[in-house]
Amino acid sequence: ISYVFFGGGDVRVYSTALQSERTLAFGGVPATVEINADPPTIAGAKLGVVGFCMGGQLALFAATLNPAIGACVNFYGIHPNVKPNYAKLTGPVLGLYAEKDGFVTPQVAREVEAAIKAAGKSVDTHIYPGVDHGFFNDERPGVHNASAAQDAWRRTLDFFAKHLKR
Repeated sequence: ISYVFFGGGDVRVYSTALQSERTLAFGGVPATVEINADPPTIAGAKLGVVGFCMGGQLALFAATLNPAIGACVNFYGIHPNVKPNYAKLTGPVLGLYAEKDGFVTPQVAREVEAAIKAAGKSVDTHIYPGVDHGFFNDERPGVHNASAAQDAWRRTLDFFAKHLKR
């Protein structure tokens, strides 16, 4: 599931998988953007993308293809067939991972971080101790971790607030 954020004003969160919408208070001048908006028509504003699991890798991939994306948050996402060219990133990346993740292990997370840095791009990686893949998903009680999810969402919003200022 991937989301798009507008850099400034109210933040409107769109789920591309569920077609749901909710508005988050973000401060500043109210503004929204449609998921299918043509980024150049948004008066030069940068967009932020965030994705979860495979959507995290796809958000990262999108951030290497679309120069309108000014920041990317990847929640425990990797896919063996998706190979982003990190040199084409036009904004920083925040990677949020789980210590107990058996697929996107802490080692894999650090390898992604190293590859982004080797491309000369900015990345911040946080690995949550004692949690598993999907810790943000409150519909999966076996892996959901409310404390880690709250911290990760705070980091996500702070990251976008810092990097998507107009």
